[in-house]
Amino acid sequence: MFSAILCAALLFTKCARGATSVSWDDIEDIKKNLKESFTIDDKNRPYSFELQDTVGAFFSCGSFFSNWNAHLLYRDTLMQANVVDIKYTKHNNLKEPVINKQCQPIPYKSQKSKADLISVTKGWKIGGTLEGEIGGSAGIPKGKLTVAGEYSESVTVSQTVTELEEATGSCDPGQECFMVALIFYAEVTGRCKREPILDCAEKLYTCDRKEAWDNDRDTAQYWLDYCPQGDSEVDCTVRFQIFENDTPMIRNIAYFKESDRPDTKPQCFSQPGPE
Repeated sequence: MFSAILCAALLFTKCARGATSVSWDDIEDIKKNLKESFTIDDKNRPYSFELQDTVGAFFSCGSFFSNWNAHLLYRDTLMQANVVDIKYTKHNNLKEPVINKQCQPIPYKSQKSKADLISVTKGWKIGGTLEGEIGGSAGIPKGKLTVAGEYSESVTVSQTVTELEEATGSCDPGQECFMVALIFYAEVTGRCKREPILDCAEKLYTCDRKEAWDNDRDTAQYWLDYCPQGDSEVDCTVRFQIFENDTPMIRNIAYFKESDRPDTKPQCFSQPGPE
């Protein structure tokens, strides 16, 4: 678990990965099956804390030697996912496309993969873990994407560098060939349970600890304003990384297009056929 947090949090981090080369059709299958297999870990639901207000007097936390004001927080816990959108960022792994001007196929390869990471929505403790193989040449997917509150909040990251085994492709005559890396993440829109929390000297008290809220007139009033109604539900949207074996989920794509530039056409293409 620590390695996943480290790889997601450091700029230009190198993490060991095996090469996986799939097609664009495979990618659509992967996205579809990640979406369909999405599940929330009931025992470890993702959550976030959001500061709402600073309340209370100088000694509001009940200690004469403390000047720690009380903070009112909202704790939002993801309960239901109404819309799951699987996305990815992509990065060209070759410094420039391979253009085959020869009359026979030529191999090309990529040894390093670069892909842009998307940061977790601020304040959330969340991560998605792929269990088992999903999509691509492995056949019918059997994996499951489980989202839980087990990853630390991610800082904004612009790029990760991932060491790969050589990912290879074959570029046919007259074609322009590419190798890209895709890194997957998800955006979920759903419903969250919202619970008021009192942060008093870094100790968190929920509504069932009314005696903690009674230390100060202001916090006591907040208990009356927020707690008797019970937990409420609100709309929420959260973005998070998808991990695979504790590293960001990455796939290599080798693809090509027929070059429309006359100067790249192999001479053998223009040779007249037999009479």
